[in-house]
Amino acid sequence: MLVKTRTSSSYTSELKDFNLFNFTILEPGTPIPDDVAYCQGDAADPLTATLGANGVSLRWYERTNGTYTLLSGAPTPSTAVAGVFDEKYYVSQVTSEGCEGSKVPVEVIIHAKPVGTATSQALCSSSIGGTTAVFDLTAENTTVVGSTGASIEGWYEAFDPATGAFSSPITDPENYESATGNTVYAKLVGAAADGGCVGVAENDLTVNPSAAGPSVTYIAPECYQTTFSVEVNNPEAGATYTIKNSIELVSGELNEQSIVAQEGQPVIFANRVPGTGYSVTATVGECISEATACEVPSGLTSQATGTLQTKEQPEAKDQLTAYPIPFSENVTLEFKAERDGNYQINLYDMKGTLIRQLKAGTAKAGEVTQIEVNGRAMAEGMYLARMVSGSGAQTVKLLKKSR
Repeated sequence: MLVKTRTSSSYTSELKDFNLFNFTILEPGTPIPDDVAYCQGDAADPLTATLGANGVSLRWYERTNGTYTLLSGAPTPSTAVAGVFDEKYYVSQVTSEGCEGSKVPVEVIIHAKPVGTATSQALCSSSIGGTTAVFDLTAENTTVVGSTGASIEGWYEAFDPATGAFSSPITDPENYESATGNTVYAKLVGAAADGGCVGVAENDLTVNPSAAGPSVTYIAPECYQTTFSVEVNNPEAGATYTIKNSIELVSGELNEQSIVAQEGQPVIFANRVPGTGYSVTATVGECISEATACEVPSGLTSQATGTLQTKEQPEAKDQLTAYPIPFSENVTLEFKAERDGNYQINLYDMKGTLIRQLKAGTAKAGEVTQIEVNGRAMAEGMYLARMVSGSGAQTVKLLKKSR
């Protein structure tokens, strides 16, 4: 720009009375902001931007209800609330002459962390009087993830909510041995499009005691009686005691009776038919004890009533099958319950040593239940899967072979 200035106060000055000056007007320009993204609750850093042409310093603003507030320096965005904030923080630049350019918005994205669903698992102890059980934590994967769209990176024994740090990874979550009252944590990782944020879900583990067979007393009939009784010694209040014949009546019944023990009250099974034997179990929660039995020897018939048909052993009416046999990695157990009631399925080696409990719960009559058994860590050989329920006990053989 060319500017003339007069050197004389005379309005009639000639051209020689004027000086000529050149001026250059510089545009202040705009900075280039660095857009950022964080996961909700994470620590954030102050915002940054790169100076554009002609800029020598930055000015930061926070916009609220259309009003810009000049800040003392670069702000640190809050990550407390998830969302996209592209009209909250602004930055401009200033030239060496003190001219300020336009304000440019900085986009701040706060991704929500996946929030899993807390769950719990309960099993009977792996051995009589034991305090631990072997849990398949992966059976709860679908539950803890819920509808978050996240995936499970792993299971951990410890989690610090203050820092969000996981520790003590569980190397074999399909066969995790734990005592009761333990809590484990699933590490949830969100989709990449959602920032890949990390969340947590808790799984509370409970181990219910597996009891030995109840102690009972056989009460023989008097000379004028035609039935006998069985009394449970020192019954546990709240436990359910069940008795049935060792062999069936002609009607096909096992004359099954169940009594829930009351505090200070005896548990006596009366009117039992002589010659049929008996088998007594105790159920606490979903755990069924071993049976205390008086078996009828094979081939023995009742001389008292003439209404018995003898069998070598009680016949379980529940249907238990396994496939594929042999198996190399996984084997499926499938059973259909004859009647409603509790059940438990244990895995044994051929010496009768309990390896672990596979499943325990309540079955509905006619309902088919499947149990996937992870056998990758099992050595080659023969195993036994034994199911105990109100209908009796049934065992299937499982043959593990490497490929």
